Amino acid sequence: MFAVLNGGALYAQLHGQPLIDSLLKELPHQKEDTNKVNLLTALSLTYYSINPDEGIKYGQQAQALATKLDWKKGIGSANNTIGVNYRFGKSDNPKALEYYQKALKIFSEIDYKKGIASVTPKIGDVYKYQRDYPKALEYYFKAIKMDEELGNTRETANVTGSIGDVYQMQCDYPKALEYYFKVLKLDEEMGNKNLIAKTAGTIGTVYAKQIDYPKALGYYYKALKIDEESGSKFEIAIVTGNIGNVYAAQSDYPKALEYDFISLKIGEEIGNKDMIAIVTGNIGDIYTNLKNYIMAIEYEQKALKKAEEIGDKHNASQQLENLGLAYLSLVTDTQWKAGIVRSSKMPEGKYLLSGQAGQPDAAIPAGKAARLHKAIDYLQQGLAICKEIKTLDVMQECYQHLAEAYKLRGDY
Repeated sequence: MFAVLNGGALYAQLHGQPLIDSLLKELPHQKEDTNKVNLLTALSLTYYSINPDEGIKYGQQAQALATKLDWKKGIGSANNTIGVNYRFGKSDNPKALEYYQKALKIFSEIDYKKGIASVTPKIGDVYKYQRDYPKALEYYFKAIKMDEELGNTRETANVTGSIGDVYQMQCDYPKALEYYFKVLKLDEEMGNKNLIAKTAGTIGTVYAKQIDYPKALGYYYKALKIDEESGSKFEIAIVTGNIGNVYAAQSDYPKALEYDFISLKIGEEIGNKDMIAIVTGNIGDIYTNLKNYIMAIEYEQKALKKAEEIGDKHNASQQLENLGLAYLSLVTDTQWKAGIVRSSKMPEGKYLLSGQAGQPDAAIPAGKAARLHKAIDYLQQGLAICKEIKTLDVMQECYQHLAEAYKLRGDY
């Protein structure tokens, strides 16, 4: 099962190297006052998709100066942007939630409604990532009510999109599209290309899940064109990875791997562990489809390790399911056992390692019984996580593969 990359409800701030250069040019001329706090906070926010460590550094400088000035609004804003860098730049959700909650507490103390409206949906984002949908919706609906009261169209669009995300995660695709098209209309009215790209990419994902691949690719390429113009590596990596998913779903594995390796390379460059885990797992899934089970198991184990490091239970369950399928395929694929594993449909290419013949490495046990044991073990681990976080699509796959594994074992 291929995992979709999702940037979430990100900000509508300008970002990219040109803005960073402009802000850095102004920094030496600033006095030690609230204006400098705002500039440092802007630098912190702009860096999140390019270099989150720099973003955190400037956020901490903003926090320190605001504390010195006893400016609570500035302290709250600095905590907010530090949380953004941890959440989106470094995929560190516990740290992000810690800083978001600090910001919300400060904003609430001074009754700063704009700040409360800004940080509340970000807390919802963390809960959404953790698949706590009721908690996520609780924060989103609080935020959207406040945004509407403030007349903030931009943030209303962001939160509306996040509500669409929750429906999408629950596989209610018509409801999700209903919210996403509302967002796209708002984005186009505002003329914000970055937001149009994010929403177009999200709509592409919903169409892909509905198996409408032409529409999916149409919206993905629309998003990619805008992201390449803005130079946001984070967004480019998301869209290229999802384009890879569409090609993989159509069994165009050369194209799929081409886009997945682009996505993986960018994810490694910016140090985004969440992205690395997802794309690495998708590459492993492609190798399973190519009948190159040794490479599949290698990539899926790497993806599982990375998912466990960042506490992503959903992705971990997917990698356990994929590992179970790879070991199950080692038993059922008679051509592989015979060493005849190259498909005539797959040409030689830069990214293709299909058709690896010979014996598996020492980490892969020999014999049907041992491989079935491995398959069942991984699938049961994946199923346990699915039951915990109520991930029905992966749960379905685990049950299906387990049924086949027990049948092969003779346990009817």
